[in-house]
Amino acid sequence: MNADDAVSELANAGLLTERQAEAFVLRDVEAVPREAAADSMGISKNTLDNTLSTAREKVEKAQQTAEAVEAIRFETVPVECSECGDNLGQTFSRDDSGMALCFDCAGVDPSEVDL
Repeated sequence: MNADDAVSELANAGLLTERQAEAFVLRDVEAVPREAAADSMGISKNTLDNTLSTAREKVEKAQQTAEAVEAIRFETVPVECSECGDNLGQTFSRDDSGMALCFDCAGVDPSEVDL
């Protein structure tokens, strides 16, 4: 992907402005020197620094959010009961601290659970 396409892709995603995307691509992707990047964008070096700082903060927050979503979305199913070590299969409960428990250890009557 060329630099222009990368800028468009980032800006079209809706998180970065066109200018933030351009600063990010020039400095962090293409490793263009600071002065050359500012000249290319037609802005001062200080404006480039501020724009790039904002872009980096947004990208970092987006990465953290994506990681959190992945962790939630693809949470691994526990294999054993945290208390007795029995195999859980696909049926288990969680205690208040989030530990996986078999129905026996959790005090759950399987006949009262919709499986």
